[in-house]
Order: sequence, then structure tokens, then C-alpha cells
Amino acid sequence: MVLVFLETSRLLLRQFTLADVDNLFELHSDPDVMRFLNGGKPTPRDEIEAEVLPRLLGDYVCHGGLGVWAAIERSTGGFLGGFALEPAEGTRRHFEVGWRLRKSAWGKGYGTEGARALIHKAFTDLGAQRVFAETMAVNTASRRVMEKSGLVFVRRFHLTWDDPIDGTEHGEVEYALDRAGWEASRTKATVSFRALRRSDLVALSGWLADPEVHRWWPDPNGLEDLESKYGSCIDGTSATEVSVIEVDAEAAGIIQRYRTADYPDWSEVIERAAPSLVGVTSAGIDYLIGRGEFRNRGIGTRAIAAFTKQLFVEWSDVEAVVVTVQQDNRPSWRALERSGYERIWAGSLASDHPSDAGPAYVLLRRR
Repeated sequence: MVLVFLETSRLLLRQFTLADVDNLFELHSDPDVMRFLNGGKPTPRDEIEAEVLPRLLGDYVCHGGLGVWAAIERSTGGFLGGFALEPAEGTRRHFEVGWRLRKSAWGKGYGTEGARALIHKAFTDLGAQRVFAETMAVNTASRRVMEKSGLVFVRRFHLTWDDPIDGTEHGEVEYALDRAGWEASRTKATVSFRALRRSDLVALSGWLADPEVHRWWPDPNGLEDLESKYGSCIDGTSATEVSVIEVDAEAAGIIQRYRTADYPDWSEVIERAAPSLVGVTSAGIDYLIGRGEFRNRGIGTRAIAAFTKQLFVEWSDVEAVVVTVQQDNRPSWRALERSGYERIWAGSLASDHPSDAGPAYVLLRRR
């Protein structure tokens, strides 16, 4: 069984195996990929088999499960390259992050997406005190990924090489983030919204497949299923408006709004649970944070508060926003309470939708 280290919206990072010889050979044969590693020289296949791959597999044992992982595109199953998270020599709390991607994967945000997820995992799961990355000073593309991943320039330094390559004379650079900086960045992120696009459905499929999301949002996650459900929202012909939650311009989840009266059956469920809402012009919202690195950072609370404020401005006739949430989903109802909602009812909803199963709360925020 191949060990999966982590998953993001579009990526799956798994351990390399002996079956990855062809993948590694192709990756290491591209002179553009190898440009800042050895000047663009391809790595012979026998070296991949005898040295490179055995070293990668051995690192999993030597580094307690850490090392370099194969990056797989979730939507296609295609091999994209590799990401690394390894302990720095001589310390157990400093980690180096790195990436090497096929040229066909460049310019699509995969590097930033994978790096951010690894940095998040290092600080949340591995107790990291510091995460850093290094590259040649002239490798501007890699430096940009470091910056977009939240790492900060630390220093330029020079190393002595037996066989220097073009650009070595400009030195190496180090970017890093310590725990204090990471914790501070969690509160400074900019949260914004934009309309859902068809191009977002691949990411949404990955989010809905995440067990932490699927438990509370148990919808089918196939692309055809998503087109069927969200196509009319994207086209603007549905009563429900769906937005993507962005954190520093990175898609992090979705949030949607609708007028309760546009869904009479649901309106009846709500009014049966909370008779005080009869005659009240209300709207409802639903939301999910799909990317793990954006959970437990207060992003949900900030998104709910900002989205609700925007709803009241744009739908001036709405008197209250009503949300139902399962009682076991404590992070969700706590985020609602922190953003100004109050619990007005507890019990089991008269609904047969899987997401409404079990004891629930109805929460309300008035204008």
C-alpha cells in the first residue's frame, strides 16, 4: 500500500515507489527542470534506478517518514513531479521544503499550493519552529513560489562548488518562516469572495472528497455531479449564488447564499423548527473551508462575518440570516457564534437530506 502524505485541492503527495523509475527519469531528463540543479544535464536511467530512487526510499526510514513525495494531479492521476519536507541536519524542529515539477506543470500554481500545504503541516503536525527553502539567487521562478508560500527572504550566501554552473557567481538565497511569523500570518490573511467558475469545479471535487469536509457536506464529488448541481449557479440561473472564498487570492473554500422563500420546502423545515421565523424575510448561507491549511485559523469566522455583512448590504429586504448546522460540527457553529450568530433552537430537523441528519442547531443573525 502506497502511503499518502497529504492532499490539497489539486494535489496528492504520496511516497515514491520502485514503479516510479519512468516518472523520475522523464523529470530528470528535462534540461529546463535541471537547469538550476546541475546546469541542465539529464540524469541517466541507470543512475535513477541505482542511486536516486533507492536514496528517496531510504530517506523515509532515516527521517521518520519524511522525505520527498511524488506529486500527483488529483483530477487526472498524472505525475507532476515531487515535493520535499525534510528535517534540517542537526535539528529536529527545523525543516527544509522544496519542489521539482515537470515543465507542463509550471505556471499553474502547483508549486505554491504544495509548498503552502507542507509548511502548514510542518507547523501544525510536526511541531516545527522554523521552515526554510534555498535556491540559486538567479532562480526567480522558485523564489517567487517561496514568497507566495509565505516564506521571507533571509540571506544571500555563497558556496564553493567543484563544478559550478552558470549563475553560481550570484550565490544562493534562503527564505524562511519561524513559528512566531507563521502564527502572525494566520491573522493577517486577506479574505475575499468571487463568483464560482467552472474552472473551480476540479478544486471543489477535491474538497468534497476530503473526509473532514465530506462528513458535513456529503454531496457526490464527481465532475458531472458538480456540473449538475452548480452549473446553473455559475450561469446565474439558480436562486442560489455561490462564491469562492479566497485567502490572499488563493481559493480556500466556497460560501453560498439564497433567499429562504425561494425554497418553500426548506422554508417550512426552518419555520417548523423555529416558529418565530414565520413571516420574517430571511436568507440562508452554507459554507465550507476546503483546504486544510486554511482551517483552524479563524478564516471561517472572518468569511462568515464578511459574507453576512455583504448579504445585508446587497439584499436590503432581508431581515435575518438563518443557518442550520449539526451539533457535532462544533467548529462550524462556533465560527457562526464568533461572527455574531446566536443559537435559537436545538433538535432534529424534519429533513431527509444527509447533511441534516442527527441533532442540529438553528442559528440566527438579525440585521
